[in-house]
Amino acid sequence: DWSSDVCSSDLAPGNGFLALGTCSSPFDTRIVVHNGGSCPTNGSSVLACSDNDCGDDAVLSTLVFEGQQLVVQVGSPDDQSGTFTLDLQFDEITNPPANDDCSNAIAVEVGTTEFTTVDATGSGFDDPLSCSTSTGGQVFADVWFSWTAPCTGFATIGTCGSSFDSRFSVYVAPCPSGPTSALFCGDSGCGDDSSGQSLVVEGQQLLIRVGSPFEGQEGDGVLTIDCVPIGGDPCPEDLNDDGSVDSADLGLAIAAWGTDDAAADLNDDGVVDSADLGLLIAAWGDC
Repeated sequence: DWSSDVCSSDLAPGNGFLALGTCSSPFDTRIVVHNGGSCPTNGSSVLACSDNDCGDDAVLSTLVFEGQQLVVQVGSPDDQSGTFTLDLQFDEITNPPANDDCSNAIAVEVGTTEFTTVDATGSGFDDPLSCSTSTGGQVFADVWFSWTAPCTGFATIGTCGSSFDSRFSVYVAPCPSGPTSALFCGDSGCGDDSSGQSLVVEGQQLLIRVGSPFEGQEGDGVLTIDCVPIGGDPCPEDLNDDGSVDSADLGLAIAAWGTDDAAADLNDDGVVDSADLGLLIAAWGDC
């Protein structure tokens, strides 16, 4: 039974655990959390409750889901009243990508790789200031990729077309603990996404970090990698650099159809189309 109470309604901000407490209140308190958007008329909507879990006051934790309508009822069972503080904490349940940490970097090759930074965490250090065009070296919600350079020449890496403001940096393996060892990086270059180029050595083990310079900027993206040997690419139609022009390269060209993907745009006219497809088919077979 309630002798006095107050109610407050709100929406759950996400999927996670909602913790409420009235500990140290000057009177005997209890808490009930109800499903629904209006004050309840009976106890059928109770989601969670607490009474005397911290002295004669209350503390509880319950699982809630984003957008769920909740009513929090606070009162006293003993005809007591007074001023109280309702402590509230929300711990969101996140599902970080598999390559959230450098130690779990995903292996990639020349071509395009789709990825996500949704629910990713930060690595705890900034990129070098030289990597930034305007905002400083901070990197939020980053993911990691490992890449073995297939040529001695110029590597081009980009995140153009990503759904969030993205930047990348490249480190020589093993995993870095700070920004000083960055080989090269990119910030902007294609709208608010990034592109950059550097000389690499065949067989060099590299780690690519992709994130955002702004906290809260997360989303899906595309990582594009190319490697052009010094002196030019003797077989540019071999898009995956496996030594032959075959169905795998055809698949990469079709995946890049209609874009300005530098690797698949064999005639350098700014778009991957039937002209590039013709060049690829003409070179079919071993390089």
